[in-house]
Amino acid sequence: MGNKDVNMYRGSEWGRWDLHVHTKGTAKNDQFGDITFEDFCVELFKKALEKEIKVIGITDYFNVENYKKVKQFQKEVHTNQSFSDIEKDRIDKIFLIPNIELRITPSTDKGGLINLHLLLDPDHCAIYESQFARLLKFTYSDTKTYSLDRNDLIRLGKDVDNNYLLDDGTALKKGVSNFILNPSDVIKAFQEMPTFKDNCIITVANSNKDGNSSYQGHERFFQQSENSTLSKLR
Repeated sequence: MGNKDVNMYRGSEWGRWDLHVHTKGTAKNDQFGDITFEDFCVELFKKALEKEIKVIGITDYFNVENYKKVKQFQKEVHTNQSFSDIEKDRIDKIFLIPNIELRITPSTDKGGLINLHLLLDPDHCAIYESQFARLLKFTYSDTKTYSLDRNDLIRLGKDVDNNYLLDDGTALKKGVSNFILNPSDVIKAFQEMPTFKDNCIITVANSNKDGNSSYQGHERFFQQSENSTLSKLR
């Protein structure tokens, strides 16, 4: 039998994936200290090789900028002296996925927000940035609505602080920290771009802190006081 025929009978293969990896420079709660982005990438891929990770979800709030930076590092890895030739070949084969993290209402029983993730087809990053993100809206007041793009996030950050002399970098971080989506607005965006939904996987955290399970605390309260549940919301 030829090699092709042998491969047909190998059966299933298990691959270890890590789909939630924040990077240096993540838009919220960056705790990587003074390490450079390149040094972060070296450490990231060395750990991935050590743990035999085959797929990595490069995660950030609302944007894909750091995914693109890691992808560029991977593309140029053969010029990097931190890896052997064998390691470089293995890094080439690791599949990177942009993981866009959104925060949606209502709040959990811990007072936080639910984390919703869009695991995006890498070929659709430009469509997300130029089209889909602009459909995601945050209504801040009766007169102020913001889209999920860089300029509007900066505008939101300055409006929140009522400080229009704030530099764009600081304002962007403040905008990210304050941008919140309603589930119905996310659904509406997918309805306006139905083909986009075909190119991403939608996941919701299931922790009892910032995930679906955290509604159980609310539900116990409602059952005691109003004889209703949050099962349909979950």
